[in-house]
Amino acid sequence: MKRRDYAILFLIALMAIFFGYQLASSFGKTQKNVTYRAIENWSDFNDKANRQSFNDEDIYLVARQWEWSPALELKAGQSYILHVASEDIQHAFHLEKGATGQSIDVLLQPKTEYIIPLKIEQEGQYAIGCTQYCGIEHNKMRSRIIVRK
Repeated sequence: MKRRDYAILFLIALMAIFFGYQLASSFGKTQKNVTYRAIENWSDFNDKANRQSFNDEDIYLVARQWEWSPALELKAGQSYILHVASEDIQHAFHLEKGATGQSIDVLLQPKTEYIIPLKIEQEGQYAIGCTQYCGIEHNKMRSRIIVRK
């Protein structure tokens, strides 16, 4: 091997160590300001999701193959507490950057409630997606949050 080859191998090893450290340090962490807890009564969580109204401060969103339910309509500038949970398998909640100024990405474990503070200032439609492969129709697992004045 030539001297140049050793230098390239050294750089690759440094990059592997750096990215390995980043990955290892991310295990067990959720996104900033996101808390979670086990759901003891799934039917209660599901009922709250189905009965919520436009004026509720606490809003509920259920992930299941292959949908987000219910559709969310929020008021611009109002603070909300978003409770999101997966009913069946592992999903990942993704809210686009345009909604809050930074994207929100949370890996959802089944029967666990994730609590996310949410405030969207601008009215419009903001995409929600699942970024964890969840089955054959994963690509159809899209929705929107509609924000009105």
